[in-house]
Amino acid sequence: MASEEELETGAVSDSTRDTRNIEDDDGDDDEDEDDDDDEDDDEDEHVDEDNEAAADAATDESEDTVEEEPVTYRILISSFVDFLTVAVHTILYERALYPQTSFLTARKYNFAVRQSRHPKVCAWINDAITAVETELLKAAVDKIVVVIYTKANKPVERYVFDASEFPEMPPDELDTALEAEDEDGDEIEVLPLEDWDEQLRALLSRMTSQMAKLKPLPPGCTFTIAIELNEEGKAPVEHPQPWMPVEIARGREAPANTTTALRAVSAGELHFQAWIEEVNQSQEAQRDGPRLPKKPVFVDPDAAGKT
Repeated sequence: MASEEELETGAVSDSTRDTRNIEDDDGDDDEDEDDDDDEDDDEDEHVDEDNEAAADAATDESEDTVEEEPVTYRILISSFVDFLTVAVHTILYERALYPQTSFLTARKYNFAVRQSRHPKVCAWINDAITAVETELLKAAVDKIVVVIYTKANKPVERYVFDASEFPEMPPDELDTALEAEDEDGDEIEVLPLEDWDEQLRALLSRMTSQMAKLKPLPPGCTFTIAIELNEEGKAPVEHPQPWMPVEIARGREAPANTTTALRAVSAGELHFQAWIEEVNQSQEAQRDGPRLPKKPVFVDPDAAGKT
């Protein structure tokens, strides 16, 4: 369990690029040369022009031969889990699960975002998102949910990302180039990046504004990432096991939720919706201090409700 002090002093490395312009020194050399060397200067000038022309030709040739990387199903899923990673960090910051001083300021999708710099939290998120990506590539996931729990392990908030409309792809075609057509049969982009970035920027903005309106969480909360499998999805029970199975509370056992719609994202072949669920239930007194996240969980629809 990490204390608040540990979270505030988490190490982070920062690198910078030297973007200084490199000035051309030819002018200084010319000032030092004699007027009697005009012939040599002319010859050097011709050589420089030849070299410049050759460089331009090589650049044009390389631009002609460079082609855009084809979009595959693996790239589609990778684009989504990149966003999911940003969303998780955003939730942790906006809902104050960890001290604000333990977050860095960054930009993604041309939008100001926050990223935790605590090593254990970052490692946990990366491992959990990798496990989510594995199940998404199997087309086994219906929903991905970031769940916030109280100290008593009672859920208080659920951030739901509905992936039920994701396309399906056989395992042997995950790296096959995808094609998309509009209603008229004309070829369109499988994942228009400009549109994708714009919609994710709008979703993050909506998430941030809505989370600011939520009531403060009780102290001592933690979180986890859960996946709800679709009917065709097989429970991820292989070893090593990153997931812990759970059952959905149903009927009278299920607490009432207040749902806030965030946004439906539709860009090329990727379509998903997002919303927030506030779990309405009485809260007991909590202790102060952040906690490390719980183990990721999955919900198996075939097992849900079975005795």
